[in-house]
Amino acid sequence: SVDELEAAVRAANWAIRNRAGVQHELEGMATTICTAGLLEDGHLALVHVGDSRAYLWHEGALTQLTQDHSLTAELVPGRAVTHGRNVEVVRTSTGDFAVTAQVNGAPVAMVLDTGATSVVLTRDDAKAAGLPLEVLAYTANIDTANGRARAAPVTLDRVAIGGLVERSIEALVAQPGQLKVSLLGMSFLNRLQSWEVRGDRLLLHGYP
Repeated sequence: SVDELEAAVRAANWAIRNRAGVQHELEGMATTICTAGLLEDGHLALVHVGDSRAYLWHEGALTQLTQDHSLTAELVPGRAVTHGRNVEVVRTSTGDFAVTAQVNGAPVAMVLDTGATSVVLTRDDAKAAGLPLEVLAYTANIDTANGRARAAPVTLDRVAIGGLVERSIEALVAQPGQLKVSLLGMSFLNRLQSWEVRGDRLLLHGYP
């Protein structure tokens, strides 16, 4: 079926990416030229492995029929691309790894901060995540761009980035005005099997 063909090609693309990450002489997909077609119920589906594309040459005109189907084509700064238990995020133009996470089911814009021992939420994001702000106790010290500040320890029921979902994550809620954007800190990253920064890409690997 078309769905099975798409799944197979996505798996092949991811295998190529992982192989190139181990054997750096294979980096780049320019040599992987493979286009597959499937005719189903009168419709033709075309997919690719690597960065190949399908074109139609007709009556002296060349028309591109498909878009680049490699994973790189899907990578947009701020968007988590998921394949199974692996997630990839591209660095933004400011040099940060920014991504929208789901915290207790609420979308929260976050920036990777490996210097933060915990996930740290702004007060507004904590409110969106349904945390009881009125009973928070600001007993922890944190360093922010504005200097030393106080934060309230909390436990988040659920934090998800792309297809990676972790539960019971220790976190902090910053006092109002002390933090401009929530931080994706080590209390989440340490739950993963591994993570790495490779050039302009953040790679997160969850346990199988």
